[in-house]
Amino acid sequence: MRDGDGWRICDWRRDGEGQRGASGWTRRGETAWPYAHGPLVDWPHDTATDAYYGVGEAVNLALNDRVNKVAGDIARILRFHASPRTVGIGFEAGDVTPTAIDTFWTIANPEAKVFNLEMSSDLASSMSFLDFCARSFLAERRVVMLRGELTDLRHVTNLGIRALFMDQIGRTLELRRNYEAGIAALCRRMLALGGFLDAAEGHIALNWPDALPVDTGEAVAVLERERALGILSKETAARARGYDWQVEKERLEGEAQTTPTSPRRGSA
Repeated sequence: MRDGDGWRICDWRRDGEGQRGASGWTRRGETAWPYAHGPLVDWPHDTATDAYYGVGEAVNLALNDRVNKVAGDIARILRFHASPRTVGIGFEAGDVTPTAIDTFWTIANPEAKVFNLEMSSDLASSMSFLDFCARSFLAERRVVMLRGELTDLRHVTNLGIRALFMDQIGRTLELRRNYEAGIAALCRRMLALGGFLDAAEGHIALNWPDALPVDTGEAVAVLERERALGILSKETAARARGYDWQVEKERLEGEAQTTPTSPRRGSA
């Protein structure tokens, strides 16, 4: 409960009599919240102008229901018609004489015909429509589904892969921006609870990992070219590769001091 510029934690209890009829809630006590930031943190998943918590991922439920309906129809068709049906023409059921030879049948009428009745279609059109509905549902939420195998991307550059997943990367960045404020607020409260009040009031930066895997060789080659052009420092390059520059610098200096120098030519 907010009280002026601060918060109070109230303890409400409900007795057995209140559970059967009236509300029965009684206030047993309260405690002042001793921290600057409130105990509650909330933020929208996906911002919307007419909803405080925004909107969820499954926005178009009608399209989701359509995917489930088509998949259910295909499953029902396979259930009743996937197995072949044995059909006999030109004889009565009583004319069939089973034998003990691997369920072999004999029919006295030489004009009789026995054959299996199977589906004339492999449901290619139905499966294509299901794939279309599923991809439409995913495309609405900006989810990219690849066709083919991962081996098809062997000769594709990092730029090509990012262009392929551009829509989904943009969606990921949007969600990260929405969640950054809430995660930073949670970090401030945890730091305050841990006794790090100065850090809780400071700036909290979130470092998100890359949304896509990166070819290490290609990334290092770009850093090498930038270093050769003189537009990139060693510290920035180390941070770009995920290394702690101060730690690596101390280790490099220590290795340089412990590495023995080779003697000059001609020296005794």
